[in-house]
Amino acid sequence: MIKRLKIKEFHETAYCPAWLRDYLTDFLSFFTYHMNPYKPVCLLLKNALVQSKQTQIVDFCTGNGRYMIKILRNINGADGGCQATVCDKFPNQQSVKELAVLSGGQVEYMAESVDLLDIQQMPAGFRTIFSGIHHFDETTIKIFLRSAIEQGCGVAFFDYTKRTWFNIIIPALLVPGLVWGVTPFIRPFSWRRLLFTYIIPLVPLLVMVDGCISNWKAYSPAEFTAMVAEFTDTKHEWQIGEQRSIFGTCPITYLIGYPKK
Repeated sequence: MIKRLKIKEFHETAYCPAWLRDYLTDFLSFFTYHMNPYKPVCLLLKNALVQSKQTQIVDFCTGNGRYMIKILRNINGADGGCQATVCDKFPNQQSVKELAVLSGGQVEYMAESVDLLDIQQMPAGFRTIFSGIHHFDETTIKIFLRSAIEQGCGVAFFDYTKRTWFNIIIPALLVPGLVWGVTPFIRPFSWRRLLFTYIIPLVPLLVMVDGCISNWKAYSPAEFTAMVAEFTDTKHEWQIGEQRSIFGTCPITYLIGYPKK
């Protein structure tokens, strides 16, 4: 595996306009919602929720958050047992207003900015990060894990990025066409989104470049295993691995931890 890149993606910086960041996360959430890459690992998450006796998910780095509606459907089925609170360092204000209605009251979006380590202000619940753990260094991740352990919370990371040349180059080449193809169906509708996708192609360029960097920053199961090695004497049970999704084309790397019975 190639060496991990340690730089910020453009949308993580203060230089990225909020509307452009929102267009990127809107696309990523649209992809996650409709392609449902995390469906195979939702059974693992459901089992961890049952084992830890938690029905509230607290999701960090959520982007526009709409994918959480599909995650809850994967977990709940017809019974609707779990709910979610979602947050982000750069909250999508449109989703803050709409997500509770769109989810039928199952998902609440926190309006204020929440950093990964602003954990004390968060409600109790099983902490998750979908498609975002690669943004953080190992020290930050360990602090986040330690806090979950100390507070007796479950914690889980799921990411479809992978640090190989194939995953860095091939998806990047396909992304612009995918963005152009699905943009008319992304909601909320925006004429400015169309302008900066088709006339001035900033959105497909940003998705392509930041997507390439995301894969270059991805963590492997072995690296997750090394991170939790210092927590093996705690009361948390750990599950780490990789599972294929979308007809085997999309590798999902996961780390799940929850208090033992």
